[in-house]
Amino acid sequence: MTSATKRSKGEARVGFFECLRDVLIASLIKGQFPAALVATIVLSMIWRMPPADLSKLVSRLFDIAEQKSHVGYVASVVCLAGWFFHARYQRRLIRKLQSNEVGRK
Repeated sequence: MTSATKRSKGEARVGFFECLRDVLIASLIKGQFPAALVATIVLSMIWRMPPADLSKLVSRLFDIAEQKSHVGYVASVVCLAGWFFHARYQRRLIRKLQSNEVGRK
C-alpha cells in the first residue's frame, strides 16, 4: 500500500448507515421526513422478505402493471402537478424572503 491509499485515523468512513442518517437529517430540514420514514419502513420490510415471497411480490406488481391499470398514470400526474405547484410556491417564498433580507440591509 502506498501512502496515498492509506487512510488516516482522523478520516471518517462513510458507510450505508451514515448515508441513511444524512438523508433522514436532510429530509427533516426540508420537511419531507414522513415520506422518508415511510420509504425507509417499506424498504426495510422488502429487505427482510424471503426470496420466494419477494419474487411473488415482484411478479404481482408486474401483473398489475400489465393489466393496463391507469392508477399509476393518474398517480404520476398528480405527483407531477403537486411537485410543480410546490416548487412554484417555494420559489415565491424564497424570493419574498430574499427581498426582505435586502430591505433590512
